[in-house]
Amino acid sequence: MTLIPVHKRLLEDTECIGRFECVVDRILAAKQRDSEADTSALEREIDELVYSLYGLTKEEKDIVKAAAK
Repeated sequence: MTLIPVHKRLLEDTECIGRFECVVDRILAAKQRDSEADTSALEREIDELVYSLYGLTKEEKDIVKAAAK
């Protein structure tokens, strides 16, 4: 089994957890209605939540986005 490191705040901050859960629930609901649904906008919301979680600057976000392409 592979373990994925999780930011400590995700384990302790219920508000933070709730924001992630809300977006994930919306993605799952969209995919349940239509498996081909475009959830890219919701996925970008998750990206922004992660950037915020780690306190990334705009420049750091740009680096991450470029590396993901």
